[in-house]
Amino acid sequence: NVTVSWSDPSMWPSGVLPQEGDDVYINCSLYVLADVALPRLGKVTLCGGLELSNGMDHMLETDLILIEGTGTLAVGYPDIPYTGKARIVLHGDSKTPEFRFKRDLPQGPNVGAKALAVFGNLFLHSEYQREPSWTRLETTAMPGDTTLHLESSVNWLEEDEILVTSTSFDGEEAEVFTILSISDDGTMLTLNESVSHKHIGEESSFESRSYSIRAEVAVLTRNIKIESGDPETADEEGFGCRILVGVYQDEKGDVYSGNAQIDSVEFKQCGQLGHVQSFDPRFALSFLDVGKINDESSYVTKCSFHDGYNTAIGVFGTDGLKIDSNVVYITVGASIHVTGNGHVVTDNLAVQSLFPGTYRGTFQEDNFDWTANFEAIDTQDLVMNGNVAAGGSRAGFHVNGEKCQIQNVEGVVEGEEPSEPRSVQFEDNVAHSTLHGVHLGYSDGNKDTECSFFKRLTAYSCFHYGLFSYTSSSVWITDSTFINNRAAIFVDVIGPASLSHVASEKAVLIEDSLIAATSIGYDCDDDKKIPAIASHPLSNRAIDSRSGGRVGIVISSFVSGNGHFPPAPWFSIISYPAITGLTSIEGVSFVDFIEHCDEMKDVALMANPQSEDANHPVHLSGISLQNIEEDRKFFNREPILGSVNPSDCVDLDCDGFKHIVVVDKDGSFTSRQGPSTIISKAEFEWDGDPRRGLGDYRIPKTMLSYPNGSRKAVDDTFPKKGIVRGTSFGDESDCEFNDVWNAYHCSNLDHLMVVLESLDPDTEVRRLSPIGVAANGFIDILNGPQDNGWCGGYTCQERISTFFGVMAAGQHYSIGLTSTNPQRMAVRLLNAAESQSIAAGIIYTTPQRLDVYYKGVYVRPTNADPSSEDLKYVLTDDIEEFIPTVDDEAGTNFYDRDLKQLFIVVRGSQPVEIRTTPVIQVALDLFVSTDDFFNEDMIVSNIAFLLNIPPDKIRIVDIVSESAKKRKRQTEGGQQLQVNFEIGEEPVAELTSPTPAPTMPPTSENDTTVNATMPPTNETEGGSTTLDIQELTALTSAVVELIQTGTLAESLNVTIMGAQVEEPIPPPDDPPPRATNTTGGPQPDEVNSTMVLTYSEMQMLLEEQEENETTTVVLSIPSYLSITQQPHGGGGDGGVVESVPLSLPFAVALYDTNDNLVTFVLSEPWTLTASIVEVVPKSDAFLINPSVNFSREGVAVFHDLAFSHPGAYTLRFDVTHPPSATKFSVSTNTVLNVVMRQLNLEIVTQPSDGGNVLPIDPPPAVWLVDALTGAVVTNDWREREWTIHATAAPNYPSSIPDSTNVMWSAPLTNGEAVFHQILISSPGTYNLVFSADTAPESSSNELPELVVSDDFVIEERQFTRYVITYMNNYTIVVGNNKMEFIEMFRMTIRSSFPDVSVYNVTVMEGSIIVSFFVTADTLEPLLAFVNQLNESGVDLLSFEFNGYHLMPSSIEQDEDYPISIPPEPTSNNNLLIILIIAVPGSAVLLAVILLILVSMWCRNRKKKRKVFHLNKKPSRKISSLKPSASSKSSEVSTARYISHGDLHVYPSESHQTDLPGYSSETTSFIKKNRLVEDVEDEEEDKELSVVVKEEIKPRGAWYFSNPAAELGEVKDVEECIKL
Repeated sequence: NVTVSWSDPSMWPSGVLPQEGDDVYINCSLYVLADVALPRLGKVTLCGGLELSNGMDHMLETDLILIEGTGTLAVGYPDIPYTGKARIVLHGDSKTPEFRFKRDLPQGPNVGAKALAVFGNLFLHSEYQREPSWTRLETTAMPGDTTLHLESSVNWLEEDEILVTSTSFDGEEAEVFTILSISDDGTMLTLNESVSHKHIGEESSFESRSYSIRAEVAVLTRNIKIESGDPETADEEGFGCRILVGVYQDEKGDVYSGNAQIDSVEFKQCGQLGHVQSFDPRFALSFLDVGKINDESSYVTKCSFHDGYNTAIGVFGTDGLKIDSNVVYITVGASIHVTGNGHVVTDNLAVQSLFPGTYRGTFQEDNFDWTANFEAIDTQDLVMNGNVAAGGSRAGFHVNGEKCQIQNVEGVVEGEEPSEPRSVQFEDNVAHSTLHGVHLGYSDGNKDTECSFFKRLTAYSCFHYGLFSYTSSSVWITDSTFINNRAAIFVDVIGPASLSHVASEKAVLIEDSLIAATSIGYDCDDDKKIPAIASHPLSNRAIDSRSGGRVGIVISSFVSGNGHFPPAPWFSIISYPAITGLTSIEGVSFVDFIEHCDEMKDVALMANPQSEDANHPVHLSGISLQNIEEDRKFFNREPILGSVNPSDCVDLDCDGFKHIVVVDKDGSFTSRQGPSTIISKAEFEWDGDPRRGLGDYRIPKTMLSYPNGSRKAVDDTFPKKGIVRGTSFGDESDCEFNDVWNAYHCSNLDHLMVVLESLDPDTEVRRLSPIGVAANGFIDILNGPQDNGWCGGYTCQERISTFFGVMAAGQHYSIGLTSTNPQRMAVRLLNAAESQSIAAGIIYTTPQRLDVYYKGVYVRPTNADPSSEDLKYVLTDDIEEFIPTVDDEAGTNFYDRDLKQLFIVVRGSQPVEIRTTPVIQVALDLFVSTDDFFNEDMIVSNIAFLLNIPPDKIRIVDIVSESAKKRKRQTEGGQQLQVNFEIGEEPVAELTSPTPAPTMPPTSENDTTVNATMPPTNETEGGSTTLDIQELTALTSAVVELIQTGTLAESLNVTIMGAQVEEPIPPPDDPPPRATNTTGGPQPDEVNSTMVLTYSEMQMLLEEQEENETTTVVLSIPSYLSITQQPHGGGGDGGVVESVPLSLPFAVALYDTNDNLVTFVLSEPWTLTASIVEVVPKSDAFLINPSVNFSREGVAVFHDLAFSHPGAYTLRFDVTHPPSATKFSVSTNTVLNVVMRQLNLEIVTQPSDGGNVLPIDPPPAVWLVDALTGAVVTNDWREREWTIHATAAPNYPSSIPDSTNVMWSAPLTNGEAVFHQILISSPGTYNLVFSADTAPESSSNELPELVVSDDFVIEERQFTRYVITYMNNYTIVVGNNKMEFIEMFRMTIRSSFPDVSVYNVTVMEGSIIVSFFVTADTLEPLLAFVNQLNESGVDLLSFEFNGYHLMPSSIEQDEDYPISIPPEPTSNNNLLIILIIAVPGSAVLLAVILLILVSMWCRNRKKKRKVFHLNKKPSRKISSLKPSASSKSSEVSTARYISHGDLHVYPSESHQTDLPGYSSETTSFIKKNRLVEDVEDEEEDKELSVVVKEEIKPRGAWYFSNPAAELGEVKDVEECIKL
């Protein structure tokens, strides 16, 4: 470019230097040196370059500076810095027209007003570098001081503005001063005024670790300054200057990206309030969509930003920006907000980031923006080191921290620090005087590694938390310092959700750090300072000790989901606890946790007060303590009584505060020699406050019952309550209770947390609690998590069945559930080493087979035969050898059938999973007489053969001598034994997922000759079969059938004296119904809510009911049948009538050998069939409904049995199903007399009055009924078909119907005959006469008598026929949907004409041709239909069908079916009669003849009719009718032309009621309408005079109109009206 001077007039187009207010454009080919003072300019556009020349001071005042893609603005370069003082002043206000890219740039961002927009190059470098940009106090500055002593030497100047940050909770105690003088060594500043607040500058040390609190001191003045013009207006509007570095595209499509190298520049009153969107960030300095920054082409270093109205530095769509050693003081919103990748943010000081929701007196109550000094949550590969956030509104740093890897292995949290060199760093950062020093919200954290790493972090004087994290990431804090924070560290970790049954290794690791309760030089006044932001509704809630003291570490909660901010505080918990989690505290120093300032009690370690459901374990080691009182080490609150309600923890305290375990691995925290534990007082209020719901009565009944059912004494069995506190029975000497801690401190016990987890899909709706956990004479009760769901604004009354308890390793436990055990259950120790284990006996009262898995692999029970590849059990007298101990391997298991307990060993952190496998369990009480029976293989093969299943599905579990209750023993004469076996699948060798058993297609192979009912089996490709739950259920019935029919005893050659069978329990694979507002149960605020069952309680009752229905069933063996009830013979009450079910039915019972009824519970009931042995007299008699099933109680009742004919009967009853039980039979010992049945016809629907066109509607109906009982008789009487006949008889009985009368017939269906098509064509009064006959023919005495209906009247009806044509394709539109088409056509007419009836509708091809008849009860609606069809038929008969629109192309009324209109009576006849009487002679005769001829002529004229079709137009248009001059009537109106050419004549309204035939119920004249036809006028618009004379119509005046409806009788205007 050509370099020129601003002062050279020749370079300016006008030859004159720019003047005040001029817009300036510097050409692309020029580089201009500003060598003179510049006027205030308008808009400055730089396509070329502009440099403020060195050696002089400059002020560039303008409204807007636009640096285009090739342009440059320079105030010093990196290698040639600017030596003078420069001010860039940007003018404008909120009303200044904006420069917008859509209007002013081809494609680019909004520039707005009062802006410096950089799309080219900006260089701002001052030679005078104020070093350093900021430092710290060496000593504390007290109120009234006028000097500051600095930690390091500075080169600042007199008259420079400086900033001193707050060191208290209140960040607004930062102060600004002007330097009056500076010491020679640059470490002491003399101020222009005295200090108002205390600013700490002190250091302390503990052991080898030092820590300090020192206020930061920063210089704000720079030699290059960018500021707002009109500062008062800018401050009033919050509308300051802005610098935008962006990208745009010009008209040619070339893209230009801005570069900005900014060093040692002061930004004052910059940023524009409220513009915070990422696409239009009007910050003091914004980098927007610049892309990747290479070779430091842009950077921001050593600058100061103060008194701004928005964020100071914002970075969007830009990567790799260096932001170093800047000072930011007072911004609205974040101080520095960066997004993107690869930024380096180091050694910046950000002070007072104001919250927009309370800025300048506004109070946005619902503003939940968590304003941070450093907003960097949406970044990757961020280096953020050495920064200080001092006095932020809500948070100092909103960052994810470094990515890391963390594992929780054998109770030890192992972390792997990021390797060097690190692309991501977060080190040596300081946050103070804010609410949260570091803040990570619910959606934050490093989601890829799920770990956030913080190194050398310092947080002090944070009003809420030094570090707050509530994300899905583990948190690792190392080498950090926390001083004087209300709570130093709060970390909750989200996920995995417990409902997913997925465990993780997430943990919180705090190591090599120092936590001091109070600051150096602390005084009680510090606690009285409350920052203004804390009064905002969304930021005034945090955790502290209950007395208001400091908290070091809040025990981390591991939860399933987010908290409930903003409606609730950030720390709120509204989800179930996650399954696993650990807080590990290693090498941490706790300092100054004491009681201070009016009983404000600090706590070093505190349970999360929100964690009512579970507090995951805490491990401590290498802890150092200084000035910490014993009582201040730990605190655990009491359970919250208010949570004992139906919507939360139901009827017991929640478990969270009652089952805490803190493990001091080396005694360093508790000051003991060796390991110790801190545990909760789980027995809190046992048998105390009844509202807590805890006492002996909550112990599961299974734990207080011996196997024989007798009850244990509670005090003898469980003399101690709560968590085990001793290694011997009833001993609790190893633990000491600390009232202040509200916890026990225990030695010599290795406590750890145990999780019992239901894996069933109904885990939320089946309540398993209370669960009892017992060992060494202690009993503990687990309640489980509270309801955390919401259903339509109410809690769902659902609680997950995952239980967190505390047990002691190396002990043997007994576990009992209140409800039925889940079918899939996991037991795990949290954070346990492989050397730690427990042995547990879990009570299963109604078990199936219990399969145990460890690490997903099946573990064979200890009594499994090791020599057999298949699962076979060892049969032995000594079962003690099978019970596992704590020294056994994980997963070792044995089920003791006598104690009904599954014994398992749980070791290490991996869970042991218990799966209930559906099997059929059978116990047979046998008497055997041969030794062959004891061959187990023979037993199994025989049963398998009978059931048609492979032998590997059957396993002998035990053989017991019934007499001695000892194991199998043989005697010479035989013996009585109990044989127990199970039928089901082999265990799955390895688990993949908790899915239901596979279902295979059925096979019909392997037929059996046994008569038992066999279920189909599933077969795999290899030929082996699998038994799913449906097949096992069917097999259960087959097994019962084999036993009760004797087939099994015969096959085994034994006598079965009794049997017990337990059916398989189906797996709960179907999702349960979810609770709703209706089923969800009572809410806490509902009246009498304690009297209403919760949803889980209702489910529990249902489950108990099901349990009662599925317990072991004792089978009895059938022996004989007996008739226990039989009917009386003959007619009358209680007698037997042919074809009528018995009023007193036969009852036959099935008994066993002990004369007890045989029950059918697990099998299909047997069928009993009655048959005729003899009937007198002999006939074709048969039994109706001869078979019934036995009830479950073993009784067959023949309620529906009937006899087809009269006579004397002898019967026999036989079991006909199952076929193998047909040996059971019994006969009647008396004769049963059956009498003949009398029948009647009963009219249930009488015929109604109607017309002679349509069938009678509603159709008449007749019942065939029993004369004795009135019951309807179906047509199965004697297996004859009934037909009912109807004959119309006029005035019955004066006319008796005979063979000449028309007869209608209807079949009897289910006892009823309906006559749909009775059509009587002749008008008159009628009766219907009904009769009956049968096929085969019945005798007259067997048939019912005639029955006659009520009188009904048939009137003559008018009707007509139409043919409608639609020009649509019949095949496509109608096709096979003819009946649907006809119904749609009917509905179309019915919707417009509800008073007419359409019938005999046909539809034919030829386009689509529809013909139909139409009639009505009276003439008027029929005439209205005809008239409107002629007028608007196209619209009325158009409709949609099958996706097509149908519109008539022609509408034709069939002339063969005209409508006859009755003639109107006239006075002519009366006149004729009068003349005949009054006039004698021939004159009279002539007059009479003449009058007769005239009268006949007029009548013939009246009978003329005309029909108009759509394709016929009237020949003339009548535009108006006017009265003649001689007309006496003034009631004449104009007639309009109508499409059909019809004109109607109406009487005037004033005379309507005087006319004959007029009905006051209608709005128009009914009978007197007239149609004007065939007007003879020659000219189109000729007026027609109509004379209306009172001599012709003496009762009223008439006028012509265009009617809306009725088409009436025709009159010829010229002939009739003029006449």
